[in-house]
Amino acid sequence: MRTAYQKNESLRIWFRSFAAVALLPEQDMDEAFQYLRSTKPEQYKEQIDSFLKYHDKTYGVNSKYPPTMYNHYRNLNPRTINYLEGHHNRWKKRSRKAHDDIFSCIDMFKHEQLLADDERERFETGAAPPKRRKATRIAEESLYRLWDKLDKQQIDRNKFLKGAGFRYFQYLKIE
Repeated sequence: MRTAYQKNESLRIWFRSFAAVALLPEQDMDEAFQYLRSTKPEQYKEQIDSFLKYHDKTYGVNSKYPPTMYNHYRNLNPRTINYLEGHHNRWKKRSRKAHDDIFSCIDMFKHEQLLADDERERFETGAAPPKRRKATRIAEESLYRLWDKLDKQQIDRNKFLKGAGFRYFQYLKIE
């Protein structure tokens, strides 16, 4: 599927639109999934059906992770655990060996506490937050414009999916 995704623009648009469903209002998600099911590229029907079966089992209404858990309508907070993985990787780099003793761990916790104290103090004194990457800012601004157009009914749900899938995921390079 990876090669097909890289070479086939309609397949890329479909999957990006599928990912963008989580950015719709929660009450619109089910209809959006139904729309995407009806417009799936026929060339890869078997693979897409396998993907949809997995999706329904894992992220469907009665699954372990129902839509309420991953809906991010008007929410630009972290949508994955990547920030935790990044935090874990930083700890691994600071560590001297694979399995540190308790005293090394305590030292790392103390260092982490100092960093958190500094960050809290910067926040309390009104310092500007750290700058975000330009691509992230562009993607977020684009997404807010799309949400506004959707709310004002200037675009329909299907155009939102295509637009969010194209613009938002393109800028963030989530592929």
